[in-house]
Amino acid sequence: MSAQIYVGKNVSVKIQKPVLEEVFGKLTDFYDFKTIENGSTTHKASDQENSSEPAPADGGWTELANAEYDNIELSDDSRHSLTTTTSGNHALMLFKFLCAIAEADVKNIILTFEGYGTAPGGNGVTIKIWNHVTSAWENAQAGTGSGDEEIVITVTSNIGNYIDGNGFIYLLARTTYTDNGTTNAVLYCDYVKCFVTQAKFTVAHTPISDRDLDGVANEVAHVTVKKNGTEVIVSTVSDASGAIELASGDFIETDNVTCSYRYDVDPYVSQELRIEPSEEIEGIDGLGSDEIQLWALLRKEFNGTIREVFRNKSQITRLRPLGKMHDPFEAYDTGTLWTTLVGTPDIFTFDGEQTLRIRDDEGQQEKTKTKTKWKDVEVEARIYAEGNPYGTSRTFIYLRDYMFEMQHFDGWVQIRRNDAVDYPNCTLLAKSANSIVPMDQWNNIRMSVHGSRIRFWANGSLALDIRDEAETEEMETVLEIYARTTYFDWIEIKEVEHDDDYGMIISWDDGSQVRKIGLDNIVLPSSSLAVPKNEPQFVETPFQAKSGVVIS
Repeated sequence: MSAQIYVGKNVSVKIQKPVLEEVFGKLTDFYDFKTIENGSTTHKASDQENSSEPAPADGGWTELANAEYDNIELSDDSRHSLTTTTSGNHALMLFKFLCAIAEADVKNIILTFEGYGTAPGGNGVTIKIWNHVTSAWENAQAGTGSGDEEIVITVTSNIGNYIDGNGFIYLLARTTYTDNGTTNAVLYCDYVKCFVTQAKFTVAHTPISDRDLDGVANEVAHVTVKKNGTEVIVSTVSDASGAIELASGDFIETDNVTCSYRYDVDPYVSQELRIEPSEEIEGIDGLGSDEIQLWALLRKEFNGTIREVFRNKSQITRLRPLGKMHDPFEAYDTGTLWTTLVGTPDIFTFDGEQTLRIRDDEGQQEKTKTKTKWKDVEVEARIYAEGNPYGTSRTFIYLRDYMFEMQHFDGWVQIRRNDAVDYPNCTLLAKSANSIVPMDQWNNIRMSVHGSRIRFWANGSLALDIRDEAETEEMETVLEIYARTTYFDWIEIKEVEHDDDYGMIISWDDGSQVRKIGLDNIVLPSSSLAVPKNEPQFVETPFQAKSGVVIS
């Protein structure tokens, strides 16, 4: 049996919008020497030879030149080296990192040196971290290889001893053995980095919603934080500021940390609202007096309609879903999702299938661009890059401010930050091995830009997984494709999915008190409905809810 409940006019409707936010970049900081130049006031690298282990303030340290900084900015087998000239001396390097996280909030420091050392006494590098309280180098770790190896120091306690009053962390690397007067000691550094973690972060959207609909603010139940898919313990939540603190700040560079929550969209006044529960609202006689003291909404399913005064077109389109490229492409329409900026992508029968071909008949790359923008997205596609007389076959796909370049002749993929007008000057962030996306065969590719994390899969395998903390602002995504004779069998563009539904809190004054009803697991339509269709005076938004509770 069903009953339609007319809530009333001038009803306040507060929508709780779900978010799955990638928060790893807010819980961690990562430092290396990319873009660092001589004279830097943040991170700094220096070297010297010495028979002892000089302090960071020692006058014998000489800062690296710009060309030497270039040799340690990536793990790419391009190395900076220092050779001793005096018997009894070690070859040493000093790395200084400016920590952006407040000292009191840092939970872990992880320092990594990649390189090796040679000397007449044997191969090896020893690294240490500076304790500014005891004025000593501590926590020694050593390697013994004759080629590049990673040597790591991890600090999890007495953190304040290793971050000085100016926020600097110091790492020392030296050859384990010394010059003997006949054979020199040589220290090689390919790459060095510093990774720090904390347990506090602030979400991007506020206020955080009362997700459990119990009317109590600042509950940890309002958020769910997961590390690599496993829920972690949340200690505190501030709904108003969005500040969250976890019980632990133990993270490593490859972790994936997300926060699922809802935030309140500015409430608005509905002209009227109707709710139809799947069963009648139950009357409760809590006193046993055969009189109903409370009409309570049980956790049943509800259908409803919000009716608003029409204000602007954005009301109708505000709930528009993401689009999907035509699959197959016989229905291709440049007037809907795609706009041709250069050249003419066309429908072409290739390998027995209807494909979208981006041509390069004149040896120039063709460009196709979506009209729709998103922030965090994934793109999946099936592509065939045909060999051509220019010696290479390339496909460029841009997401947000990142460029995914596929060079199909050798089959590698690289990711660049799109931070320069000329492509070669864009910052290179990562490059895969060869034969990942070879030409003259179909390749299934997938790329994701989610917060600071950027990933690329080829034929079901994860090829690149990096983070770029330079991206700190919320940005929109524009998908662009440049290609040289690349066929697209299908392309799908989708938001990074979240595992929560909308919520809604409805409040109205019935003359005696303010009533509040909470509806959970709300499903909203793809768009609102204009009523009437021509020059609408009202906009009606239907919805469905899996459950509801009386808050007050």
